[in-house]
Amino acid sequence: MKGPTAGLTAMAEVLQIISRTSFNLHAVLEAVVERATSLCRAQAGFIYRLEGDIYRLDVALNITPEFRAFTERSPIRIDNLGTLTARVDRERRTIHIPDVLHDPDYTYWEAQRLGNFRAMLGVPMIRGDTVIGVLAMWRTEPEPFTDEEAQLVTIFADQAVIAIEQARHAAELADTLEQQTASSEVLRIISRSTADVGPVF
Repeated sequence: MKGPTAGLTAMAEVLQIISRTSFNLHAVLEAVVERATSLCRAQAGFIYRLEGDIYRLDVALNITPEFRAFTERSPIRIDNLGTLTARVDRERRTIHIPDVLHDPDYTYWEAQRLGNFRAMLGVPMIRGDTVIGVLAMWRTEPEPFTDEEAQLVTIFADQAVIAIEQARHAAELADTLEQQTASSEVLRIISRSTADVGPVF
């Protein structure tokens, strides 16, 4: 790890993006993955978001086109416990695999072949009581992640949840304003059409 100062700086950068009035959610999640992956000296990082009972790749750093194509063809089901992502979802906690080649529960071998990864770390992104995504990363060597690195990734996962929630609230507000604008327009037409109901319809 590059030290606590680098970690604080990276987190401040992400929070600054989140605090912008018109922030871009995808840009925030990319920043989360990039900073967390870099600080933990991982070769690749990604966020999977839950859609129904399937995890789909949302943001990724340093993966090959072949790996991305594979994830699009084969999204991860929540009951596929041979994957890191589904295991994180099921256990609702950080999962660390020092070496997938020596983990008896890991069976996602096509992904491993395409990514050539060995050590993996996955952290749940939790909103309330629900896991909504997984922030994970890998190393191409069987070099275990430290407890400090796991804690750092947990903080970044929390920031990702904050960003997702902010985007959701912004979308809900936009919908409400749109409905209010439409209602105001109808009321305006009604108020100007007291003698003739034709324009209202």
